[in-house]
Amino acid sequence: MGQRSLYYWAQMYLMSLRQGQDYKALSPSFTINLLRYSFLPQEEPHAMYGVYNPANMHRLTRDMELHFFEIPKFHKKPLREMTKAERWLAYFANQLDEQEVEAMEATAIKDAFSAANLFMQDEDQRLAYVNREMAIMDYQSDMNACREEGRREGRQEGASKTALDIAQNMLSLGISPDITHKATGIEKAAI
Repeated sequence: MGQRSLYYWAQMYLMSLRQGQDYKALSPSFTINLLRYSFLPQEEPHAMYGVYNPANMHRLTRDMELHFFEIPKFHKKPLREMTKAERWLAYFANQLDEQEVEAMEATAIKDAFSAANLFMQDEDQRLAYVNREMAIMDYQSDMNACREEGRREGRQEGASKTALDIAQNMLSLGISPDITHKATGIEKAAI
């Protein structure tokens, strides 16, 4: 996730400069990563990364910010105590009710809430969304199953190759096929 976010940031940053322009024309670029899993070591749901000198914490440039919002780490508190970022986290964590949204001054969150409600009323859009989510989950499940199968096959292949190597070494040392069979578990006919 760290590399992916940095890659996306680099693409945005590079694309802000046209051929022949001076580096001063580069536009600050920021990534905002909404994660439905815990990724970073801190307990807070929001973390921002930039380019710093670790010796004195001097920030080289303000052109780079990588923001990570980890939804599972968000704990709702009263609306009046939430920062703007926490209100967005509450929205994405589906922890706001309609009264709380109405009480907000930020029209962007109200607009997002309204758009989500409209989306949920459109059966075709909702079905397309559900199908896309299912396809993503199916893909991830298939990839995980394939990885596990590959690991199992690799372990089996490695184990049987090791047993064959041991059997060949034993036979080359003049150890009888019976003892080699007992030591390696390889069938006598194969030995």
